[in-house]
Amino acid sequence: MALQHLKNGKSPGEDGITAELLKADGKPVLEVIQKLFNSVLHGGTTPEPWSRSVVVLFFKKGGNALLKNYRPISFLSRVYVLFSRVITNRLAHRLDNFQPPEQADFRKGFSTIDHKNTLQQIVQKTKEYNLPLCLTYVDYEKAFDSVKIWAVLQSLQRCQVDYRYIEILKCLYSRATMAIRVQNQSTKPIQLHRGVRQGDVVVLMAESLEDLSTMLNDLNSVSQRIGLKMNMDKTKIMFNVHVTPMPVVVGSTKLELVDEYVYLGQIVTHLFVRYTSKLENETVQPVRVASDDLWN
Repeated sequence: MALQHLKNGKSPGEDGITAELLKADGKPVLEVIQKLFNSVLHGGTTPEPWSRSVVVLFFKKGGNALLKNYRPISFLSRVYVLFSRVITNRLAHRLDNFQPPEQADFRKGFSTIDHKNTLQQIVQKTKEYNLPLCLTYVDYEKAFDSVKIWAVLQSLQRCQVDYRYIEILKCLYSRATMAIRVQNQSTKPIQLHRGVRQGDVVVLMAESLEDLSTMLNDLNSVSQRIGLKMNMDKTKIMFNVHVTPMPVVVGSTKLELVDEYVYLGQIVTHLFVRYTSKLENETVQPVRVASDDLWN
């Protein structure tokens, strides 16, 4: 049941309803919620409070005058969160069928360990057969907050999701607003046009830096069209000694060449140090391990 997966201890939305309250009131309240949810599903419109959120900024690290160093936390209606869990459970199987095999994270039965092993084998085989290999680790800036809503809805249509669910999402996001809370004061509601209410690093491979540059600029162009922005400060490149060196520029930014990168907890290093006599004796480091619907 979706209610069992609703986390306790989370701040409620403006209605003041907590997960604990929903779980404690028993069958009578669940019957009322079931009636509400069915009304939303059949009518295609959602209660207006579901589209409103209050955002609080939590400082992460770095300069406290830079907005990018703060993490936004949204306080949403717990009833809305429960409804979204119900929809997620219903759509999970269909959406999973449309995912490419390269998508391993956030999927049942898949693991990013496959990605780690694949990368390690590719690195080892190119070393064994003296083949050129270039890698780029692409990082996106606040992907969940920046993706354009139309792109999400279009993607759902391509996955052949029932139009009723898409209409509900359109209703939610067409009037989605947020208010920023600082101490005990909040701003006026701000209309939202991008972001999903709730990134892995992408690895590109090529045999030459010229091909890699073309792939990166194509990816950057497509990403910008749907609201995604590559984080040039965290996007890095590597290549082995069988590759002819040249600068890799995306847009107007020259990407940094690095000797090691932490990919999904695994350090890829040394094999890609340029002009080193230790090249043949180095290896990739092993993985490092750090310390139902609401109704039937």
